[in-house]
Amino acid sequence: MDNTNIQIVTPARIPYQLVGRTTSDSLSDNPVVPQGHFTGSMGVISRSYVRVKGEFMSTLIRTGISLDRELLARFDRAVARKGYGSRSEAIRDLVREHSVASDVAQGRVIVGTLTLVYDHHQPKLSEHLIAAQHHYHGKVLAVTHVHLDHRNCLEVIIVKGRGKEVQQFADHLLSLRGVKHGKLVMTTTGKQLK
Repeated sequence: MDNTNIQIVTPARIPYQLVGRTTSDSLSDNPVVPQGHFTGSMGVISRSYVRVKGEFMSTLIRTGISLDRELLARFDRAVARKGYGSRSEAIRDLVREHSVASDVAQGRVIVGTLTLVYDHHQPKLSEHLIAAQHHYHGKVLAVTHVHLDHRNCLEVIIVKGRGKEVQQFADHLLSLRGVKHGKLVMTTTGKQLK
């Protein structure tokens, strides 16, 4: 066993300096960090082991944040109301939400759902909706259409594309005469999130 200064890379590709005892991985002779807590430049890392060379393995990093007492109380109420098991789970979701917003802003490929409620008796509205979906060729993945009553329909359009393109498509459909309400929800394709 050596006391070694090791650099690993976190899922966010942030270099992380770690000092701790290492052993040899019996499968590949790569140095590994045994179970325990090791203080590094960004917090405490805890895992049964971390492979230093070879294929990257996800790690859990513990870190602390400072919050105003009332802000923390509000956050704890939200955590309880939404049924999270811990603050950490809620914070992970907030970080993921920020990551998705960043993907949209940076023009990365995203997926989304556009939900519309519209009056299907509005002249030519159905034709306009279909034409817009054809114009967005290859980006509309699926459409679900439900008759809510004699006059109103619900349509859910699943789309994939760059954030700006998806937003423009949604804005166009939402602005059509006869569309009573609609909402675009954009999310990640999942490739970048852990």
